[in-house]
Amino acid sequence: TIFICLGSFISFISSSIYVGLLVLHTIECWQLSSGIPISTLSLPKTTTIMTRPLLLTTKEPTFENLALLIILTMALVQSLLSIIGSVISFIWAPCCTGASSISTKTHYNHKHEVLTTSVQRNNNRKQQRNHHAQRFLTNDSSMMNGYLQKSPLRTNYDDVEDNDTLVFIHIQKTAGSEFERSIVKKLKWNENNAHTCLCPQRNLTTTIKLRCNCKKSLNLQEPWIISRFSVGWICGVHADWTIYHRCLEHILNYLYGAKKRRFLYATLLRDPVSRFISEYLHTRRGANWLPERLPCKKARLLRNQTACWKKQTLEEYAHCSSNSAINRQTRMLSDNSLINCSSSEFTYESLTNLQSAKRNLMAMKFFGLTEYLELDQKLFEQLFSCHFISYLEQEEKTLTSDYIIKYNISEQIIELIKEKNSHDLELYHFAKKLYFERTCKLLNVCKK
Repeated sequence: TIFICLGSFISFISSSIYVGLLVLHTIECWQLSSGIPISTLSLPKTTTIMTRPLLLTTKEPTFENLALLIILTMALVQSLLSIIGSVISFIWAPCCTGASSISTKTHYNHKHEVLTTSVQRNNNRKQQRNHHAQRFLTNDSSMMNGYLQKSPLRTNYDDVEDNDTLVFIHIQKTAGSEFERSIVKKLKWNENNAHTCLCPQRNLTTTIKLRCNCKKSLNLQEPWIISRFSVGWICGVHADWTIYHRCLEHILNYLYGAKKRRFLYATLLRDPVSRFISEYLHTRRGANWLPERLPCKKARLLRNQTACWKKQTLEEYAHCSSNSAINRQTRMLSDNSLINCSSSEFTYESLTNLQSAKRNLMAMKFFGLTEYLELDQKLFEQLFSCHFISYLEQEEKTLTSDYIIKYNISEQIIELIKEKNSHDLELYHFAKKLYFERTCKLLNVCKK
């Protein structure tokens, strides 16, 4: 930005001088070509034709002078455009606009971020996805919208052959990333003790995230797990239960051939209060949910109008309308296929359906709780006949707990968060009871 400023300033000065010279040349050439006597020019009396260096010729007006006039006029226009471009560059450069930088320590590995960095980062991610062959649904918005409006949801898989594909629904700030990463990098089959996925070594010289190859066999290129670490955001960023049900069958048929498949869904849930505060801290570090795919356009408009991710207090964040963090877990597991988004009564809360979220959670092949990561992995091993090389460590202290202690969050704000996330609280209590019923049956780990 410093070089842009200096270059723009130098370009502005040089172009201004160039324009001044061209104006004088153009005036004199026009005087000659129009036959106006030189003596009519307002020049000093001591000035003669031979002492005026800017006068191009002393001959009578000819076509050559006219052609020279046209050339000089075009050069004048070019120099004016150069001035305009340099002024725009000078104003637009961040170092000249006085934009304040925010110091941050995040997993993005950025030491300093300007106010627009988050949006720029999201745009870069979109461009990377557009260059990837598996992003055709994300690129073709009309095709995606057609799928969202016309594709029926499949809930009965009795007629499907045993061709299973695990689909991990990633809910923000539930340690889903750590768990997914352990699946693709630390999981082995019991049969031949081979890794389930082949992951390339990370190249520190590039920011492109390399994905793991999780194909089902040597002959089948189709992945056995749909995860951000295996195929990326194949149905859009942070796709929920409804989006996956409308998208996956079509995109996998397109990429790997049409056939019947059975999708086994999995996810991770977390205590709603801790998860909500964790997402609030995430937004304070510059994140937002603008790229997140929602079931309908009106929901996206309502979300973007409020801009709840802007810098504010935790209490203001909880009161923010159309906040995606409120009841996020319930919303992402809800069946929104029958919601009429064009209705005048539609609100952002219409995307939350607690009863359908409970039904979908019960139908899932696997779900875990962030508070019991090691037990989650053991349950996963029992369900899928595999084993992890190592287990995830349960952090006793997290950024969320440190934040609550450091800033002494009052009980009033905690109660406000619970009130706003009432659906998530009920869903979590239901999930916790169901979770220990499964672990008690499969692992003999019971809890009242």
